[in-house]
Amino acid sequence: MYSFRAPRSLRSLAATAMICSGGLVGLTLLGTPVGGATSQPSAPTSQPSAPPLPTGPSAAACPMPTISPNGSQPSSISPPEAVPSTTGTGTFQKIGANGQPIGPAVPQTPVCQRTLSYPSAAGDPTVVVTFVGNYQQNVGSGNVVEFVDSNYYGVNCDGYTDLVNAYGGGIAETQLYTSYCNTDGYTPGEGAVQVFDGNSTSGGDVTVAPNFGQWYGSYDGGSTVLYGNFQICSENPVGSHTNYSCVAWSAGPYK
Repeated sequence: MYSFRAPRSLRSLAATAMICSGGLVGLTLLGTPVGGATSQPSAPTSQPSAPPLPTGPSAAACPMPTISPNGSQPSSISPPEAVPSTTGTGTFQKIGANGQPIGPAVPQTPVCQRTLSYPSAAGDPTVVVTFVGNYQQNVGSGNVVEFVDSNYYGVNCDGYTDLVNAYGGGIAETQLYTSYCNTDGYTPGEGAVQVFDGNSTSGGDVTVAPNFGQWYGSYDGGSTVLYGNFQICSENPVGSHTNYSCVAWSAGPYK
């Protein structure tokens, strides 16, 4: 399961099945039997009603953000929402120790969305989190991953993620490098990172702000990295302080 906070805090894929039903339409032949009488059409038979169509991913398939105790508490979290189409793009790209790309960029695959609302004297800020599929990322030097999101469900943000075993524990970290990644001080609408290790424990939920070009890491001692949860956010539209969009995912060597 993802364990992202709202929205600072990521697991399984959801599919929306379209179920259709139909019946056979009986054909009645009209004829003129001996004696000149005309046969009558058979009475129509009732057809079973179609089952209701599903409206979105199941709750079990869509992560529930974990609310940070140090941040604002949402007044509501929506049920899982089906992801609409988008003209934007989001990709993951592995980067080698020499700083060069390894292999092709991999498109991010949207799974589901949740909308979070927060009480505020100035209005009700909303944060829409789009959860994308897990990504396989190895641990250690030479395994940095670059994320590039261009108007991807309202997110315009580029940067890097890394997973490291150091200081007797595991670290998941994120670095931002484009100005449209949100760092406006409204923490529910900013990026976040959290590490999970082999002892089934987690490090702190760390806000990825306010600086660009700086690594922000979540650390947990006592074991090696199992995976990290990552989230990046943008004002949507840029300049708005009441509407934010985020993309969230989980990455690790066994994803």
